[in-house]
Amino acid sequence: MKEAIEQTLAILRGMGVTLRHIVKEPRVTIQYPEERPPQAFRYRGIHQLRLDEHGKELCVGCNLCGLACPAECIYVEGAECSPEEAEHVSHYERYARVYVINAARCLYCGYCVEACPTDALAMTPQFELGEHQQEDCIYEKEDLIANYRRWMDQAGYGIEWCHPEKRDEWTGHAKPLTPPSHPAAVVAEHREKR
Repeated sequence: MKEAIEQTLAILRGMGVTLRHIVKEPRVTIQYPEERPPQAFRYRGIHQLRLDEHGKELCVGCNLCGLACPAECIYVEGAECSPEEAEHVSHYERYARVYVINAARCLYCGYCVEACPTDALAMTPQFELGEHQQEDCIYEKEDLIANYRRWMDQAGYGIEWCHPEKRDEWTGHAKPLTPPSHPAAVVAEHREKR
């Protein structure tokens, strides 16, 4: 009998905790996708390959990002920059001829960003990374540059956003400057509009 009373009291205490959360706690449900959840200051989303102020690539194809990657999902093939290419591709002696990230294997740890000596690699605040096909998770150089153009000047996990003084600028709500360019993202956005 004593054991039954103790169990009943334990159940009532547990239900009291639940009731307290229901009555006192504010609702946290948001109307997604119309309303977006706020993101953390140093949230790490999909990668981007950054360009300098003249539109030239910052990546020198050194493959330090690929070496730092614990999931081994980055493939970089560097090449020497010819004088003709130096005018429109890169102002460095080398550039990344091939740059591929397999986002399906990526851990989004940010080690690749920290390893980059030229601050060419950063991460966007994009958090909708789900795909239906695995091949849609493979981002090539053009996709990564398009990600930079889409999320340019917004909180990306790069060297400049590691500084605490940037925290005041971050609102928690990122909005892309342009529509998506990756084929899978274009299809997903078209599906949302219907």
